[in-house]
Amino acid sequence: MNTRDEEKKEIWRKVYEFVATLDRDGFEMMNYGYAGDGGEEAGLEAERYPHRMYGRVLGQADLRGRAMLEVGCGRGGGAAYAMRRFGLARVCGLDFSARAIEICREHHGGVEGLEFRCGDAEDLPFAVEAFDAVANVESSHCYASRPRFYGEVFRVLKPGGDFVYADFFTSLDECREAMAGAGFATVAEEDITAAVLRSLERDHERKAALFVDLPQPRRGHLENWAGLVGSPMYEAFRSRQYVYVCRHLRKPPLS
Repeated sequence: MNTRDEEKKEIWRKVYEFVATLDRDGFEMMNYGYAGDGGEEAGLEAERYPHRMYGRVLGQADLRGRAMLEVGCGRGGGAAYAMRRFGLARVCGLDFSARAIEICREHHGGVEGLEFRCGDAEDLPFAVEAFDAVANVESSHCYASRPRFYGEVFRVLKPGGDFVYADFFTSLDECREAMAGAGFATVAEEDITAAVLRSLERDHERKAALFVDLPQPRRGHLENWAGLVGSPMYEAFRSRQYVYVCRHLRKPPLS
């Protein structure tokens, strides 16, 4: 890894350390969300679209009764949702931000089978073949080396284990070679950029309210980070400078 990659990683760590202090109780998920072709559903939770992103990504594999690692767990809402929704026996959420892990433990520390640890996605603090499944939702773009991350995921997965993964890339082809080089077989791959754009548009007002009291230029930086409508990040998705891809990968079983 070069110095620039390490600097990028440190910058993202500082961003998430700050975001963790914004509102300790006001939100629990930080992904851009997923909105299907249908209309709004009434009576759902405020963070319906980020929840749906987890449903879309984790729903690719049968997770019942399994042990799963979530790398880049943020504020812990996705890991807690996974326990409720998918019948997992155990979930470990890991994040590079110590402040985020503090919030995870405050909000979800009493959930049986759910634990949180601070650690590095490129040097996972777990034994070989420790998990049946690994999830990573909109986090790997912050890492210094995606190929190193893929190698670590492969190492901690049991043979036949599932890697459910979503993030944005510059093309559908980006990282395919690195994932195959780590040893993964692709089970499924889908461009979900259109569903992410719909989510950004439908969830704009809720997210904008999180930053309204912040001074500039910090507010502008965070509005872009959140993909608010009209921001450079939103426009990058709209122009397809970035494509958002949902993938299901698998570590081959022992022959």
